Amino acid sequence: MPTTEETLALSLRDVLKRKTIDKITVKDIVTECNLTRQTFYNHFSDIYELVEYAACTNARKILDKTASYDK
Repeated sequence: MPTTEETLALSLRDVLKRKTIDKITVKDIVTECNLTRQTFYNHFSDIYELVEYAACTNARKILDKTASYDK
């Protein structure tokens, strides 16, 4: 089961398919995953912090799959 942060990041990804980042609101994100605005703000201070979290998480997953000390 995904964490709340992961759920919000997935929702952001889905909303980004329909809107540009400058047009996305917290309401768009929480509506997508059926959470409340307060839940969003319990985990992130703004959308850009969520974007940073999502980018870092995705980069870490990719590097964990491909990076090795031999390469």
